Amino acid sequence: MENNNTVDQFIKKHFKQSDNRNDKYHIETLYKILESNGYNMYNEKPITTIFTKLNIGIYNKNITIERVKKAGFYNLLYVPPNNNSYEQFIYII
Repeated sequence: MENNNTVDQFIKKHFKQSDNRNDKYHIETLYKILESNGYNMYNEKPITTIFTKLNIGIYNKNITIERVKKAGFYNLLYVPPNNNSYEQFIYII
């Protein structure tokens, strides 16, 4: 999938700050979401830098999701393209 928007533009459009601490994603899941939408993140700045700069989500080095503890973001909602509502997106690995 070819994408003409920048990674920052995509994140601003499809990720929103949430008031719910249970809305959370590991860093590797965020990379997979971006890559599945046409963004090659290998040549980009670190994802933590982008989300922090845009003030979306709260970074933590120890987020537990389904009993797996890794770095990620709390208070973060993903809205897949062509979806009209904000909801937590569970990305199947």
